[in-house]
Amino acid sequence: MNDRSTALAAPGGSKWHRTSRSCDSGSCVEVAWLGEMIAIRDSKQPDGPIITCEPSEWRQFVKKIKNGTFDELI
Repeated sequence: MNDRSTALAAPGGSKWHRTSRSCDSGSCVEVAWLGEMIAIRDSKQPDGPIITCEPSEWRQFVKKIKNGTFDELI
């Protein structure tokens, strides 16, 4: 995330964060802290399902994105 992320209300008093780099089309992934877990949702469906993972899993995922591991899926 960067300093320009957008904060929105999330369950349990947490805030959803959305990076400003991917939101030109309104298609964003939002993340929030939920206790000891990271919550992830689709910004187009704020009342839709939430995926959770441990912070270490989130860090691994972000690292793989930055390294281009998933580029072939785009």
